[in-house]
Amino acid sequence: MKNLNASKRAGVIVLVMLIGVAAGAHARGLTRTFDAKEMVKINTISGDCIIRKGEPGKIIVEVDAHYTPYDSFEPKIRERANSIVIDEKFYGSSSGDSDWIITVPDGTRIRFSSASGDFEAHDLKGDFTVSVASGEILLTNCEGEFDLSSASGDVVLEDCRGDFSASSASGRVEGEGVTLTQSSSFSAASGDVDLRLAASPDWGLAVSSASGKALLNFGGNPIKGYFEFVAKEGKGRIISPIDFDGEEVFRRHGDRYIAKAFTRGEDKPEILIETASGKAELREK
Repeated sequence: MKNLNASKRAGVIVLVMLIGVAAGAHARGLTRTFDAKEMVKINTISGDCIIRKGEPGKIIVEVDAHYTPYDSFEPKIRERANSIVIDEKFYGSSSGDSDWIITVPDGTRIRFSSASGDFEAHDLKGDFTVSVASGEILLTNCEGEFDLSSASGDVVLEDCRGDFSASSASGRVEGEGVTLTQSSSFSAASGDVDLRLAASPDWGLAVSSASGKALLNFGGNPIKGYFEFVAKEGKGRIISPIDFDGEEVFRRHGDRYIAKAFTRGEDKPEILIETASGKAELREK
């Protein structure tokens, strides 16, 4: 019995070792370091990407991929005079996931596109152009120019400052502690838009959703400028803590819309809060 148990134990150990080797065989990791470039361009199929702030003068690209079969995936990293270009190459059918972690200095231009990958950036000054199909977009404590779009995922901004164009078709667009440095827009088709400002804007602002909620919260900051609210008559709702100076009804694509407006102080900046069948709302805090 003792010999039999010993044989079983030895068999189990060998099996565990084989399983570990087999599992590890599907993992592919890579780290490369480059001199700083003007731009990093990342194109993934399903890979997620995280951008972090690093030391001046250096860019670090890391990828951790787990795909089956092992040779179905190849990370492609190309260095050019003014940029780093990253792509995912697949051969045949595969299953798995990949994570790209890219460390860049302030001021780097980031270009990211993906079918189903997520994107994150933290604590960075730069120029961000991000387009995803079903992925999520998250930026925290970032400053710069933002051109962000998702087809079905959410777009979330936390404590960010800059020039914004943020949109989602069926996902949500959310901003918390946002500061505008240029005219900006936040929009959704069937999702909600929920924007809370860190400071009263000096620039034009549009917050809109077709069938969802379009909410602008001034976060306790002074409400000033020209405000216009638009909603489809009989379908959408307009809510404001401040009385309107006037209203009108107009037609758009054969439908009747109602527009209400007020001016607080000067007539700048111009702020638009719009919906079709949802809710257009302004809150003081």
